[in-house]
Amino acid sequence: MVPGRTLPRAIASIPEPNARQLERGQACRRTCILLAAKVYSVYSYPVLTDVSALVSDFSLAAALVPGWPCPIRTELLRAPHRPPQLPAGFAAVYVFALGQEAGVRAPAGPGAVLKVGKVSIASGARFSYQHYGPNAPSTLAKSLVKYRVLWPWLGIADINLQNVKTWMLANLDRVHFYVPAGHPDVLSSLEVYVRARVGSAFEGAA
Repeated sequence: MVPGRTLPRAIASIPEPNARQLERGQACRRTCILLAAKVYSVYSYPVLTDVSALVSDFSLAAALVPGWPCPIRTELLRAPHRPPQLPAGFAAVYVFALGQEAGVRAPAGPGAVLKVGKVSIASGARFSYQHYGPNAPSTLAKSLVKYRVLWPWLGIADINLQNVKTWMLANLDRVHFYVPAGHPDVLSSLEVYVRARVGSAFEGAA
């Protein structure tokens, strides 16, 4: 059973209360079950679906952030992708998410977010290639290999430290939000906002 996809059938199967049940408070219980199930169904799998809308929503919420307003550039690299370069003069918030083809083969679905992070203008290596391998702290590659519990959810049959980069390049989208240098509060706030909105399966995983 895949949560968030089969729950609507379960919700529909809950019978309407009769008069006696109404007197006993069963209607209230059913309402609570319905609300809880619907919330679980909607929010169990956060995904990244509309980059432009996300930036627009952040713009409305960022009025009190020091350094705002400032221009935010976005970039979407569809799977299969190549490791990108950090543009000169920009910091970035980056997102790794399941691509369309990989997502339709996995219970997680297209757009399921694996990692959200940020880099300063001096962190080109972190942005470009460190997450694809095991030689830096807290990389997505190491998390993917270590936490096998998520392999079925992500549609992974088998990966290891030798082939995880190939899997990531073939199956993951990357989304970038570029913030001009000199706006550290905007960068940090944007990272928190994006993570809150789209989730991050490996947040806190090492």
